[in-house]
Amino acid sequence: MAGDQPIPFLSWRDEWQKKKEESFFKLLGQIEVYAEKTISFREKMRALYVFGTLTGYRRGKETSLVSLPERVFQSWFLFDYVSVQRERVVERAVRESEIEEEEWEYVSTLIASYFSIFRIKRDQKYCHLTEWREEIPRFSVSREDWPHQARDVDYAFVRPVKVGVKFLLLGPVVPLSIRQAEEKIAWLRSRLAQSAFSCRIFMQREGMALFRDLF
Repeated sequence: MAGDQPIPFLSWRDEWQKKKEESFFKLLGQIEVYAEKTISFREKMRALYVFGTLTGYRRGKETSLVSLPERVFQSWFLFDYVSVQRERVVERAVRESEIEEEEWEYVSTLIASYFSIFRIKRDQKYCHLTEWREEIPRFSVSREDWPHQARDVDYAFVRPVKVGVKFLLLGPVVPLSIRQAEEKIAWLRSRLAQSAFSCRIFMQREGMALFRDLF
């Protein structure tokens, strides 16, 4: 209480969350500009080749840069691809740029994020997402922020990133049929059981093969 007035906690939290998201998206823009200006064509082609070996994707002359494979590649290239110098683009960008101290929090969440399979359940206001392995905590996205093309699906590929008190969706949301999801979850369980990597590292690498049939 402030005197005899209640503290407006909810409005304060909403404003705080808004500033967090603005700062986060500003950082994303800086990373994208950095990559476009400084990463060599040869390094980009190496990244595209590695991405292709994982997913089966091959860029053609008429490929649109806003197509699904290209949007997934852009996210993977910035945050998962490890260069010949053994560092990610996001790591190099923040190392060579002046960023605010709190933005290192976003960098760590970006590096920790990955595409995975989520089951979606809905109510009147939210879509509630549960990861197949539950490594990522269950989270909710408002129906207004959920993409229209995935409105009625039960499963989807999603890349969530924790910003403030919310999970935001980084990159495209890729709808899956129940059959596709069950087949891919069975494949993931089998491959992960044989892997020496953590779930996060596995999903950022071999897990990208989930996109092979869709591309």
